[in-house]
Amino acid sequence: MEIIGRVFLLLYATGMLTSCDGWSQKHDSVQESAIVDIKTQRSIIIEEEEAWLWASLPRREIELWEENVGIAGMLSTTKKDQKFMNSGLLTDTSKTSIDLNLVLGWWPSKDGIPAINNPKFYSISEAEEKLDFLNIESTGIAVEINGEAKFYPYNILVWHEIVNDSVWWKDISVTFCPLCGSAIVYDRNIDWETLRFGVSGKLYQSNLLMYDDSTESLWSQSIWKAVVWEKTWKELEYIQSNLLTFGDFKKNYTAWLILTDDTGAIRDYTQIPYWDYTENNDLYFPVENSDESFSPKEMFYIVNNKKDSLAFLLSDLRTQKQAVLTVWNDLYTASFKDGIIEVELAWELLPGYYEMWFSWATHNTWNKNIWKAE
Repeated sequence: MEIIGRVFLLLYATGMLTSCDGWSQKHDSVQESAIVDIKTQRSIIIEEEEAWLWASLPRREIELWEENVGIAGMLSTTKKDQKFMNSGLLTDTSKTSIDLNLVLGWWPSKDGIPAINNPKFYSISEAEEKLDFLNIESTGIAVEINGEAKFYPYNILVWHEIVNDSVWWKDISVTFCPLCGSAIVYDRNIDWETLRFGVSGKLYQSNLLMYDDSTESLWSQSIWKAVVWEKTWKELEYIQSNLLTFGDFKKNYTAWLILTDDTGAIRDYTQIPYWDYTENNDLYFPVENSDESFSPKEMFYIVNNKKDSLAFLLSDLRTQKQAVLTVWNDLYTASFKDGIIEVELAWELLPGYYEMWFSWATHNTWNKNIWKAE
């Protein structure tokens, strides 16, 4: 049932089902069955997934594989390499910083969830008139650079996960992983090269694995590093962004641009394909971490400085408005006003992003610096 539930989810997220009509009344029972005892089913899920994928390969492709690596080599590398066959990816798995056995995903394949590469924007008045889903409580990622501010609504991001864009001539990638609640904006210039990112169709620890259009190396969104192939260990610079309601966005900024639904894809942006995912503690995909200090989907504001990663409990920060966290000899101060979060160290503003507890805790097992209200 878990695999069935995942197929329905992926069909809907990739637009092959553009509406829940016809099975929406049944989805609760399907979803409930799909996520029951996910930890105990993990090995079964992975084995079934891998067996299905291996069985789907054309016989000639298997023969070529055997000729190149031999039977013994095939058996020793199958679990690593077969996950990337028939996926559309050109990624070479010979260089990696992660355990490839923890990479999940046989469908959708590369670009099955299409990134937005030529985003279009409305003015405030146009957006309020033309975007049916948009109201003052609508949530989105806000980015402001040198006075130019853009708003990327979740209703659109949840269907595309990546927007390759420029703000004030700065090339950025706005990324959102619905499974981890991770909203992170990157500078996509690295080593004098402007990269464009796409959705690989793969997950690592339930988190989005992006690919770049230059080498098709895979990048972990949560740890902002390349983890498979040529660019492994290369690191992206993330930039300041805020998770705001549309009402707060209008209140905080003056030069407004709002991402339109003219994406070139057929999607129903009035619908969210993950339904009540954020309203319960169940995960669709297994992760290694079992830290239960907080509810798995509790939202945190994350700041990284040098080797330290800091997590501010978002619900408490919204209530308290101020926070102080000491790490070693460094004193970090955080403030919350009209949806905007700012974290400073020695009067220097540090960029941050948002992420669910289970995802941050999974990717930061060795270095947890947490603030919550006393």
